[in-house]
Amino acid sequence: MRLFTAIKLPDDIIEVITVLQPEISRYLRVKDVKRENLHLTLKFLGEFDDARLGDLIHSLSMVSLKPFKVELAGLGCFPLCASPRIVWVGCVGGSGEVESLHAQIESATLGFGFSEDHRFHPHITLARVKSAFDLNGFRSFLGEHAGSGFGSFQVECFQLFKSTLSPNGPSYFVVEEYPLG
Repeated sequence: MRLFTAIKLPDDIIEVITVLQPEISRYLRVKDVKRENLHLTLKFLGEFDDARLGDLIHSLSMVSLKPFKVELAGLGCFPLCASPRIVWVGCVGGSGEVESLHAQIESATLGFGFSEDHRFHPHITLARVKSAFDLNGFRSFLGEHAGSGFGSFQVECFQLFKSTLSPNGPSYFVVEEYPLG
């Protein structure tokens, strides 16, 4: 099974950031992330043996962090704005806590053979770019939203997700939820 850890987003945040998706499509050919799949990824784990799932669930239960607030602001892209592949919403407030949570998940999953994520950057993927037809317009759009705030929310838990791929795109299912505190 294909697994990742993430923070689910509240509905009010999803409402605010999905408004951006049609605007992005004015400049780029994209595949939008479905609203039910929007999340803040902590660690992509990849393929994992079902037989060891119980051990992984237990190891992740050792992660310990107090609840914290996340503030979302700004738009960006990976790898470069000159050749965007991913368009994202940034995590500004609470990014230190998100990075700490990521680091603890890295430690908890170390013995399972997952690769280390050396370049973790807290974000929410809005769209995957197929091609660009107005790169200058897109850069202006990013500039207009560089300081835009998209709301904040309290992080009370994180989740272990299973990702199932299909011709209609991925579907995500919560395997386990881990309360903070």
